[in-house]
Amino acid sequence: MGLAEMPNSKWLWLSEAADRIASRLTQTEPERFPSRLKALKFARKQLLEEAYRGDIEVRGKDVVPQEEPRFEPREWKTVEAELWDPTHRHERMHSPHKVELNWKKNFILCEAEGTEWIIRHLQVKADDVDDVWPPHIGSDRDKHRSSGSSTQNMVILPKSKGGRPSKYQPDLWLQLLKIAEFDGFPLTPDGLLDRPELKRRLMEFSRSRWGAGSEPSKTTIDDLLKLVYDSLSQKQ
Repeated sequence: MGLAEMPNSKWLWLSEAADRIASRLTQTEPERFPSRLKALKFARKQLLEEAYRGDIEVRGKDVVPQEEPRFEPREWKTVEAELWDPTHRHERMHSPHKVELNWKKNFILCEAEGTEWIIRHLQVKADDVDDVWPPHIGSDRDKHRSSGSSTQNMVILPKSKGGRPSKYQPDLWLQLLKIAEFDGFPLTPDGLLDRPELKRRLMEFSRSRWGAGSEPSKTTIDDLLKLVYDSLSQKQ
């Protein structure tokens, strides 16, 4: 069934979502992803990680294996984020669930406590995919709002200083890019970066992402914002 036949054109098959992400990766980062296969493998992994975090909603339909699948809108259900835990997909891991994912046919076979069931027609919202992986992610155009914001909102990511990188930085930088792309950096009436507001939003994101007590320290966020502020100041 193609997209034109789907009950809601704003939804993509899980495999199509991975293909969309892979296409953007090969276009924006050709050196890192010289082959389509490598980009697709990375895209699938990233897509499932976002689903496990709960940042992307996946929906499907429960099907009893012995019955003929039926395609009725009222049967849609949100797949629990817990099912995307990577430990469930590895045979060597002791997990209460066993999950086998079929990318080609967009379904998962689940097993728990001796019971098996299938969730078919796996879909994700196109808007959710585009929020996390914008069309031009990695390019200069993705570092500022596509709606015509000035180049002063562009951010130059810092070069590595060596040593072990912070485990928080990749997600924090991605969140900053998402804010810049879709909301624009919060500004004061004078047109300067509203650092307290941006800090508040990053701290709110951190508590949601890692949980209270496990989020990055205020110093980590302050250091990151200093890099952003210094970068924007150089462009004025």
